[in-house]
Amino acid sequence: MFCTITDIEQFLQTTIPPERVTSVHRAITEATAAIRNYCHQTISRVLADTVTLDVPPCRWNLFLPELPVIGVSAVIEDGMALVAGVDYKLADHGVLWRVGRNWTAGVQIVSVMYAHGHDPIPDDVAAICTRASARAY
Repeated sequence: MFCTITDIEQFLQTTIPPERVTSVHRAITEATAAIRNYCHQTISRVLADTVTLDVPPCRWNLFLPELPVIGVSAVIEDGMALVAGVDYKLADHGVLWRVGRNWTAGVQIVSVMYAHGHDPIPDDVAAICTRASARAY
């Protein structure tokens, strides 16, 4: 979740009574989900995520879907494990470059295990979540 009950209490300058904690928690959960859906990003840190990608013909770079990319721990292309720095390189903005040749074209042909996201949540995202949750509360 992108904010806390304390964040909402401070924003509203009030104390949430115990019987209302469940509804505030629900508001935070829903605001967090809405932000994730809108951005098409998890946003919070994920240490071991796996994505399987389609590769169009003649492609030498692939864009990982979640940003920021913290690191790549494994890349499998058409059933073969690749070696970082030899077979592929991770560039800025979550771009995987194939070294010396194009990626093998195909549907669901490249799997990447990687870490991504923010820890802590950026202040602007937490503020949006706090305001949305406070409105819902």
